[in-house]
Amino acid sequence: MRDFGMRVFKPRNLESRRRFARAVVLAFAPKATMDPGIRFRDLKRSDSHFRFANIATKLGWMGAKNGRFRPTKPVTTMHVHRAIVRALGLAGVARRADRIHTADGTRLRHRVGFGTLLLGRVLGLRRNHEPSEYLERLPHEPLSRAEVAASLSRAHRIETEEPCYRTEVDEYKNITVGAMPPRVRRAVEFGLRFVGHPYVYA
Repeated sequence: MRDFGMRVFKPRNLESRRRFARAVVLAFAPKATMDPGIRFRDLKRSDSHFRFANIATKLGWMGAKNGRFRPTKPVTTMHVHRAIVRALGLAGVARRADRIHTADGTRLRHRVGFGTLLLGRVLGLRRNHEPSEYLERLPHEPLSRAEVAASLSRAHRIETEEPCYRTEVDEYKNITVGAMPPRVRRAVEFGLRFVGHPYVYA
């Protein structure tokens, strides 16, 4: 994340998608090559960030909607967790976690990205601001460079020093809960909507 040289970090600045693409590719796929078929309507090939956006898109870590990478738009918790979970090779686990169901096979409803946010929590990708709750970030809130750096640092530790976390999350491939009447199921599904949100004392 040396976007501003060796001595300037700008921790409170929001991290843009182009800068995050550069950071996550350099961290997890520094030798990856570009896909010549991937181009963006809003990021020129001559731009120094094009290579990283191209590779991040090629690997499925980040997306481009209608050919637009949205390079200057800030990343959110969801963006960062999705990219890191996939970079760690855990996309399959996240997809399986999305299939959470009751013992009788009833699939439980939840928001898009449930599995990714769940694994992000389990892996510790979210910076814990306790007891300063007002600093906690919601899944779709923009993240500062400091927040992104904390997530990438944690992911690097998992990749290099704590690989056991990869196998520990395997248990989320098949999340089964006991059968329950419809009223209870609706309460459980309501709770599932808030996986990935910071805990709020009440």
